[in-house]
Formats: sequence, structure tokens, C-alpha cells
Amino acid sequence: MQIIKAKPGQAQEISDLIKEVVNEVLARTGDYDDFEIGEWLKRTTAEAIEEKMQSREIFVAVEGEKIIGTIALENQRILGFYIKKELQGKGIGTEMLKFVENYAKENKFGKLDMTSTPIAVEFYKKRGYEDLGKVRVKLGEAIMTETKLEKQL
Repeated sequence: MQIIKAKPGQAQEISDLIKEVVNEVLARTGDYDDFEIGEWLKRTTAEAIEEKMQSREIFVAVEGEKIIGTIALENQRILGFYIKKELQGKGIGTEMLKFVENYAKENKFGKLDMTSTPIAVEFYKKRGYEDLGKVRVKLGEAIMTETKLEKQL
């Protein structure tokens, strides 16, 4: 596996990966209703991904020619972290998170923060992120409850 900066030509594959994880993992947890999932999916089109590439660093984990994970960093905030469903729990997410943490250290960020879906909170806590409590996050017209997390670098 290799982790590289995403290219605009990969936006459709990134979009497809995110939609797959949202539909096959997050939509089935019971943490989000159909409206929230719909708002989430509206913001993950290939065009939206290309636009986001202008304001944040987007990285992809690649196995051969296939994208198996993606993670984004905007300033000190981690955004858009998804691993193919069938590959979750195999260490890919941990490697991607370490990659972004190292990138942040190299760029003199003092900390990283994020908001997390309920299903992923324990993943971050096991990797040294501090739970700062529940927050309300607006995504399009939806307002969702997530957990704010932070790690000093």
C-alpha cells in the first residue's frame, strides 16, 4: 500500500469510495437518519471532491491502481477519512492516520482535531486522541451529533 496526495483525476474514485462507506457502514449503524445520509451523499460527488482539493490536502491509500482509503487535512483539522468496508480493521486506517500526523508535524502543526462519527470514536481514542465531548455539526441542511477529538503533536 502507498499513501499519496490525491489528483483531480481520482475524484470520481474517491467519491465512489466515500459513497460506498456511507451507504454500507454509516447508514447501517442507526446513528444517522435517511435525511442526514442524503445530505452527506450530496457533498461527496466527484465535482465536490475536486472543489475540496482546492482548499485542503486530500490523500489516498492505493493498492496497485485501486484507491482503498482517503483522508483529508484542512489546516489542523482531519476531514473525510474513509476506508473500504472490507478492508476496515486491517491497519490501513492506522497507517493513514500516522501519515497525516507526520505530515502535520512536518508542517509545524501543534495539534490535530476533528469531529468523529460515533462508530469511529474508539479508533481515535486508542491512537491518543482526547474526547472533548459531543458537538452539533451542520452538513447541508442536516445537523448531526458527533464527537470532537484532539491530539497534541
